[in-house]
Amino acid sequence: MEQTLLPTVLLAVLMIAKTVQGQTPPGLSPSTQTHLGLTFGKDIIPPRLGCPLTKADTTSAPLLTLHDVSRDSTYLAFMIDIDVLYQCSTTSLLHWYEPDLKPDIETGSLVASHRTTSARAEYGGPAPPLGTMHRYVSFLFAQPPDYVFPEQFMRFMAPTIPARLGFNLSQFVDAAGLDGPVAASYFTVEGSEGTDVAESRMSVTKSSCFRTQF
Repeated sequence: MEQTLLPTVLLAVLMIAKTVQGQTPPGLSPSTQTHLGLTFGKDIIPPRLGCPLTKADTTSAPLLTLHDVSRDSTYLAFMIDIDVLYQCSTTSLLHWYEPDLKPDIETGSLVASHRTTSARAEYGGPAPPLGTMHRYVSFLFAQPPDYVFPEQFMRFMAPTIPARLGFNLSQFVDAAGLDGPVAASYFTVEGSEGTDVAESRMSVTKSSCFRTQF
C-alpha cells in the first residue's frame, strides 16, 4: 500500500511546487507568482524561467501583456539587469522604467497612455560582456492614482550606464509607496561579439573589474 501511494504523493508535491514557482530568479526580492508576458517583435517569451534570448532579439522595448486586467488600472514597469559586475562587486542596472501603462482589455496588452509624470527611463537593450550570461528581470506594479515619482531616483533616468548603475528596486518601491509586484518574468542574454561598441558609446570609465554594458 505504501509503495503504491508514494509515487502519487511525490507527483502531487512536485506539481504543487511547479504551480507556486515564482516568476523571478530564486532569492530575488520583490517577487510574485504571476507571469508577465513579454513579446519582442514576433517572439513571445514563454511562461518559464530564464528563457534564453539574444542581443538581436531584444533591441527594442517589449510589448507587455497581463491576464485579468482591469480597465481602470494603471501600471508601471521596470526591466533590470541583476548580474552586473562593477568594481569587483555585483550590482544592478536599470534598463527600462515606463509609467502610465493602460491595458487593452481585449488583448491584455499594456500601452503608454496620457502621461501623468514626466520621469521615465528610455529602454536600453541587453548587451552583456562577451563570455557572460546576464538575467534581465521585468516587473509590473500597480500605479496608484496619487502616484508621485520619487525625486531622489531622477538620476537613474538618464540614458547612460553610469546613471543607471546601482538602481535599487526595493528602495524605489518603498519611496513611491507601491504595493508588491503584480507580475514579473525574466530572460537571459549571453554576451557576444560586438558588445564593446555599446560600452564605448556610453563613455564609461573602466576599471580593472568593470564589465558593465547595456
